Amino acid sequence: MTDKWDSETAQSITSNGKEKCEKEGQWSELPSPPLENIYSFLRRADQVNMSLVCQKWSKEFGSPSVWKTFRFYLTESQLLTVTCPVMKSLRKYSSMLQHVEIYYNAVTSNRKLIYTWCRYFIEFLQILTSNSQLISVEFGDLFHCFGVIDTPKYNDMCRATAEFLGSQRHLKRAEFHNCSFEFNEGVELLRKLTEHSLTHLVLRGFVVWDPLDRGEDANFLEHSLKLADFPSLSTFETDYSLIFENLVANQSTDIQAILSCQTRVLSKLILYYGYIEIEDFRGLTSTDWRLMNKLYPDLQVELIDIKDYGRPSVMDFFIVPNMPISRLKYSIGRIEIAV
Repeated sequence: MTDKWDSETAQSITSNGKEKCEKEGQWSELPSPPLENIYSFLRRADQVNMSLVCQKWSKEFGSPSVWKTFRFYLTESQLLTVTCPVMKSLRKYSSMLQHVEIYYNAVTSNRKLIYTWCRYFIEFLQILTSNSQLISVEFGDLFHCFGVIDTPKYNDMCRATAEFLGSQRHLKRAEFHNCSFEFNEGVELLRKLTEHSLTHLVLRGFVVWDPLDRGEDANFLEHSLKLADFPSLSTFETDYSLIFENLVANQSTDIQAILSCQTRVLSKLILYYGYIEIEDFRGLTSTDWRLMNKLYPDLQVELIDIKDYGRPSVMDFFIVPNMPISRLKYSIGRIEIAV
């Protein structure tokens, strides 16, 4: 009797264990947390493929955590398809997006495919304009595209970008890396950004500028944009450019803020030298920085990649009295000094 009971008990345990293992072994039975974690490690195209495995995985594909961050980075194979599956998914889940990166990855020299990318770029921004309220957006490497397309298509892309920026009411962070917008279009995009409470702004390779147009461009900026138009900005990372120079110099026109001693929250300015010819700029004076210190009492300036190639005038151009420098990365030929 005991042996029979032990045998039945063993069979029952084995059966239950086998059933449990089989159940646990089914990927479709994975709970939501690990599924979301798996999705977070995959490229968007692979996420789309994963969502096609079963109904459970398809459901988790539509969770907010999967769509919180989106990187618009189309491959050549995606550009070759009649309908891009990523765009199809985006139309459905775009309302969940909070952080978006838009990069042109220059995967092809085929002009037709480049124009296809432009079409998807415009469509993507139109979807965001209609359905999304982002917290952050980052544009990058658009200059590869702008150097190939014609003027009408470039204008269409700038128009879509401006409409998108104007539609985002919760935007806190905006970054532009190697975009090279034409000067006037770049200024208009900045105007759109003044409508938001930005806390972080990056302008690296934001506009392309021809020194021959300096007079016209300076007039365009004069009495126009100023740094005080971004009252919530706490971090500003930028190349030294005509736009930056005027954003600071035009502060003197903010009479109301000066008279009321109204201070701003900008605390970090990261300034890159780039490859400018200092002869093409007027430079910021000690008076400009005195006013900056008054309007932004917590401001600290980081000067990065200052290269003079043996020209002392470069240091005199950048470093002037009243400039609150907290970090300096300076190069003389091949010698780099960081303090």
